[in-house]
Amino acid sequence: MIPVLDLQHTKSNKPRQIPISQRLAPVFKGLRKHQLRYPYVLCGPQGEPSKDIRGGFNSACRKAGITNFRIHDLRHTFASHLVMRGMTLKAVMELLGHSDIKMTMRYAHLAPGHLEDAVNALNDLGRKGNGKLLGNLPQKEEKVSNPSDC
Repeated sequence: MIPVLDLQHTKSNKPRQIPISQRLAPVFKGLRKHQLRYPYVLCGPQGEPSKDIRGGFNSACRKAGITNFRIHDLRHTFASHLVMRGMTLKAVMELLGHSDIKMTMRYAHLAPGHLEDAVNALNDLGRKGNGKLLGNLPQKEEKVSNPSDC
């Protein structure tokens, strides 16, 4: 079973569940170890939800020597790494909670070679499982020296 974050209060006012990685699950369990009676991951001593985590975030950045970095940059970094590892924009859109793919498209340019990968997905079109070509398709691939010759 994949662990999930159950978010009841979101920016869009729509509750949603976000799957979290197996590597992240124990981190959340560690955060919650002493707070299991409260429904929030980050909360005050009486269980009230944290309204502003910027102070702690900025302090952590300072201690780590990180400058010019905002909390929102974490979302961008998350999305960027997903795209660069080949995740679909649809999956990134759902994980970020975007309601419109246009917002997620901002990350599309980050996938190195994404256009090459797209056209190379057709390399095996028309081949049998053993790699031989079907029907009367050309028996050997011809190298095109000038794409305008096509």
